[in-house]
Amino acid sequence: MQLREGDAINLDDTHSNHPFAKYLPYLCWLKDSSTKAYSWCMNVIVLQAVLQNGLEYPLYYSV
Repeated sequence: MQLREGDAINLDDTHSNHPFAKYLPYLCWLKDSSTKAYSWCMNVIVLQAVLQNGLEYPLYYSV
């Protein structure tokens, strides 16, 4: 896989909600900007390649 002229790199920042697992050490009390509500969740960040032919694949992710 190789990026070419016209391809893009997308940064996706998603909250993965875990409302019943408050004691997991990697969860935080985060605000979801789309719903304006706080919840217990982890922040998943994915850097992905988006090719002109519609193929998308991850380049890097972090929790």
